[in-house]
Amino acid sequence: RIAGFLGGRAAEQIVFGTGQVTSQAGNDLQQVDRVARAMVTQVGMSSVGQIMIDQGGMMGPNYSEELAGKIDDAIKELSDEGYG
Repeated sequence: RIAGFLGGRAAEQIVFGTGQVTSQAGNDLQQVDRVARAMVTQVGMSSVGQIMIDQGGMMGPNYSEELAGKIDDAIKELSDEGYG
């Protein structure tokens, strides 16, 4: 799924140039973040390990800044893999 979302963005960058990517491509990045975040925080499919984190509703997630950084790094790693 991630590679599919990023494929449209890559095609737009090739055709229109980096500065002319449409809002649909921006929406694709939101979808990539949603899928990658679920892979990391709900399924444990990352270097962070087997974790299951409730997103916390209106109060937001309840975990340390250190874990937040690890989650962000894992999300970026998954996104970069899908783009490459």
